Amino acid sequence: MKKLFTLFLALAAGAGVLFAEDGTCGDDLTWNLTNGVLTISGTGTMKNFDYDDNLGVQTPWKDYMLLIKTLSIDEGVTSIGDRAFLGCSSLITVTIPNSVSNIGDRAFEGCISLTSVTIPNSVTSIGMRVFSSCSSLTSVTIPNSVTSIGNYAFAYCKGLTSLAIGNNVTTIEDWAFIQCSALTSVIIPNSVTSIGVGAFYGCSSLTSMTIPNSATSIGDAAFYGCSSLTSVTNHAIAPQIIKSNVFGGYEEYPAVDKSVCTLHVPAESVELYKTADVWKDFNIQPIEDESPKNNVNIYYTDKDNQTFNHEQVTLLLPAPPAIEGFVFKGWIVVAGYLEDGITLQAIYEVSSLTGAPAVFTNPDNPTQKLIKNGNVYVLHGEKIYTITGLEVR
Repeated sequence: MKKLFTLFLALAAGAGVLFAEDGTCGDDLTWNLTNGVLTISGTGTMKNFDYDDNLGVQTPWKDYMLLIKTLSIDEGVTSIGDRAFLGCSSLITVTIPNSVSNIGDRAFEGCISLTSVTIPNSVTSIGMRVFSSCSSLTSVTIPNSVTSIGNYAFAYCKGLTSLAIGNNVTTIEDWAFIQCSALTSVIIPNSVTSIGVGAFYGCSSLTSMTIPNSATSIGDAAFYGCSSLTSVTNHAIAPQIIKSNVFGGYEEYPAVDKSVCTLHVPAESVELYKTADVWKDFNIQPIEDESPKNNVNIYYTDKDNQTFNHEQVTLLLPAPPAIEGFVFKGWIVVAGYLEDGITLQAIYEVSSLTGAPAVFTNPDNPTQKLIKNGNVYVLHGEKIYTITGLEVR
């Protein structure tokens, strides 16, 4: 009977027959599926849905998953439940509204037809396996609101070619991008302190990778099988202590050929890297131009965090304050949109780590304070700049 029911759904979809079903999916949430469009309406939190090894995911639309092509979520929804759309293999497009702060574990896992997803600036974390095995997903922008990327979050997204990671992500959890085999380049922002075990395992098309100075921990096998890597830029002044398998591999996923892969490091740290385990096996070169720039390049982003053709905008800034004992390293975007204004902060490194305080007050200007954040200092006070309007192009 189940097979006949499934066959009927498939025939109905193919013939364009009007099909509608509805029900509840939360205390104050309802769902309606009409001709391939699943609409979640109401206010509040969606239920978390269980998974049964024999019956599969227990969502109220589980019998109609093959019919779901488009997902529409009302602004009143604040949370998407665990496993909510797991296995919706025909789902193509998802737009998540700015009201959603939490996307449950495995929410879109196995949506193999999903080609486009918009993650709004309201989302603060991307949970475990949220987009795992979404093999048709080609581009992802992780907004600045997100602070952590969960275990296996984008695992096996083999069509993913473009990845932009927001400036406030501090943790990339274990296996987050395992076997994203179409990725060619990744820049990890200067907010990330931890790169998890196997984070980029099997990213076999990856040719370049930038590791920030803030990254103090790189897990086992983080870049295992990234056999196409020819350029790694590591901004850490002191080389991270890593195991030999970080850039390792085997027959199916060959190791990085460190003898032909250029490792770009700060000029003053070249000799340190030449004696550090694993790093010393690379072709080590100084980063060519480390002089700080009084500008910052960002992607042109609107309020819904939509990236337009990866067009870059250059913000021209005044010179940062010179603070004795500290070296200015650059700027980071901390908030805002070009329509309303961009807020930036100056980043400094201490000249000597001996006795470096958690908070340093500039004696020449007490309104300026440097706050320690990992290996760097962030300027707080009157020299945090806001750039307003599109004239900064």
